[in-house]
Amino acid sequence: MENVEPVRLRTKDVMVRDVAVVSPHDSLAHAAALMAARTCGSVVVVNAVRRPLAMLTDRDICMAALHVDQPLSQLRVAQAMSKQLFCCRGDDELVRAEDLMALHQVRRLPVLEGDHLVGIVTIDDLARASRQLANRRLLGRRAGDPDFAGTLTRVLSQRARHVEPTDAEG
Repeated sequence: MENVEPVRLRTKDVMVRDVAVVSPHDSLAHAAALMAARTCGSVVVVNAVRRPLAMLTDRDICMAALHVDQPLSQLRVAQAMSKQLFCCRGDDELVRAEDLMALHQVRRLPVLEGDHLVGIVTIDDLARASRQLANRRLLGRRAGDPDFAGTLTRVLSQRARHVEPTDAEG
């Protein structure tokens, strides 16, 4: 039996290239409409030369709407976008993107070439890659490296800690 070198997937192999983007100056109404039209839960906030600045999620929009008594058409993306942005490169091994998601407990990473946005990799993309390459060695992992299930657990665990009980739950 010959020794087969594991396939090392790169972020660019699984990323989505057609990324929904908005400007910090766009209204939250525009961002929400774009998310609805594209059936996605987030957009990348970019400057004029497509350099990513932040992420904006549907949850960010909801929280802004909850805390400010103004219509979404009067609120700007800059008022609700994330404060930190975590990115990866297209040539990064998929394991690196997975590790970044787990470490920072995020579900999406913009993919850069230089300083410019070229795609986005999501936790869904990792799930599809994991399913297609069921043998962990194919992802280029070493013993003791986190697996996709562990990444998913870490990403979701932060969300679970922030959920507050409703009156009915006590």
